[in-house]
Amino acid sequence: MRSRTMRIRWSTGLAIGAGVMSAVVWAGASFATEQFGAPRVMVAGALSAAVIAGVGVSLASDRLLRAVTALRSAVIAAGRGERDAGGVRIDPKLGEVAECWNIVVEEREGRFVGELAERITRGASSGTGGRGDLSEAFDALSIGLVVFDARGDVKYANGAAGMFLRKKREEIVGANVSVILESQEVRDAIAAACAGTHRQRRVVEHRLAEGDWSGVLRYAVRPTKGEGESGVVVTIEDVTQQRAADEARRSMVAHAVHELRTPLTNIRLYVEEAIESGEADPTQTARALNVINAEARRLERVVADMLSVSEMESGSLSIRSAEVPLETMFEDLQHDYAAAAREKGLELSWELPPKWPRVLGDRDKLALSVHNLLGNAIKYTPRGGSITVRVDVVEDQLLVEVVDTGIGISDEDQARLFERFQRARDKRVEAITGTGLGLALAREVARMHGGDVTVKSQLDAGSTFTLSVPTMKEAA
Repeated sequence: MRSRTMRIRWSTGLAIGAGVMSAVVWAGASFATEQFGAPRVMVAGALSAAVIAGVGVSLASDRLLRAVTALRSAVIAAGRGERDAGGVRIDPKLGEVAECWNIVVEEREGRFVGELAERITRGASSGTGGRGDLSEAFDALSIGLVVFDARGDVKYANGAAGMFLRKKREEIVGANVSVILESQEVRDAIAAACAGTHRQRRVVEHRLAEGDWSGVLRYAVRPTKGEGESGVVVTIEDVTQQRAADEARRSMVAHAVHELRTPLTNIRLYVEEAIESGEADPTQTARALNVINAEARRLERVVADMLSVSEMESGSLSIRSAEVPLETMFEDLQHDYAAAAREKGLELSWELPPKWPRVLGDRDKLALSVHNLLGNAIKYTPRGGSITVRVDVVEDQLLVEVVDTGIGISDEDQARLFERFQRARDKRVEAITGTGLGLALAREVARMHGGDVTVKSQLDAGSTFTLSVPTMKEAA
């Protein structure tokens, strides 16, 4: 019975594979004819030969069927105008058919890029001085574009390329790759592409450091094959922010793991203590429950912070408006940070109003903003310092000031302090774990409530962060 089932599956797979393969072969032949001008019958014959060879080896294998399916999808995508090689390339692990198809795709992309490079360089060498429509269009790009000939000399460079390479365009055009590029790895990639020893697109990232500025440039090196001589097209992108974001996300994950581990450990220890003491020591049990409650609230705050950061990054951060119980919110804040200040040897004082105003907003988000400001004050204030939280109402605005005697912030760092993933460049800050997202989140939340977060600081003399949100007007 099992043998009969296998024969049926073999026959069914053979019929389906043959039908699909014939359609794919003819579609591939049509596509190659349109792109490369090869006779359709010849291309179909070549593809059929490759297919028959593959069928002879493993007709009934899952890998062949997967290759057929992937090849069919790639051909359809290419036929519908997909120009990017990544959109029509298939997994080379699917066998020889997949590898052959990818070679065809690379040839197609190389020809397209080569033709484009020739059009650019023809415009650059014309009497218009390269200021034609195409050249002007490439000058408007934020991505640097450099075209090299087979000898490694620059035939064309757009304006962004000059900015990234810190040279004038006149200095770049006609110069050799060894003169205009500092990175040896990038030079080697271009040399290999010019020599024809590396025919595929290669990406190299190079970190630059000039004085106080540092950044990361990504070079994409692509060989070209046009009607004339071969060459290389190099695109240059500034990926500094992307790399900073990646690093900050890794830091945030590590920070979150550390923040979650401590309260979880405390909860486990005090649960064991509460179980052991039981009814014999009600005082000890009550103390353990209080610690468990505080640590659970700490866990909730860390998770809420992570969720808010995720929402801010995806652009989906929102608030749910209701009247905020300010008195309760600040009582919780006092309770949450009393132990942290005491452990670090800081004097934490609160100046709260005798009568609380009414504020419409998201209680959790506003509490998170104050948490971030107060948490930063404790983090960056050395032992023996002081922190004051002052709450006041001025001209229909609730003002929450967090004043510390910490390390302070330079004028230069203050200008970029509220940007995402940005931290002060002070060496003392680098030694303290942080993600560069807390202040950005605090300001984002405040502005969503119609307020703001501002800072006044002096290096080595402390900082004052002020959170402002509008209050509700009392009915007449």
